[in-house]
Amino acid sequence: MYRLEAPERFFLAPFLVQEVEAEYSVANGHSHNAEVIYGDTDSVMVRFGPTDLDKVMAIGKQYPLFDSSTYA
Repeated sequence: MYRLEAPERFFLAPFLVQEVEAEYSVANGHSHNAEVIYGDTDSVMVRFGPTDLDKVMAIGKQYPLFDSSTYA
């Protein structure tokens, strides 16, 4: 369980949360720090931060590649 008010709904391993948040961070060259807001055995929801449509679409295309390599 990791950082949510309703831990019974959050089953993503803490090290995976840390991987996502470390990859998509200001320290790693991104404009915002990502925050994993939900995760379970077959899904993860991440608040990436940008509101600019072009940036959002770019992250949307990039994240599945990171996600697949991280959780494989």
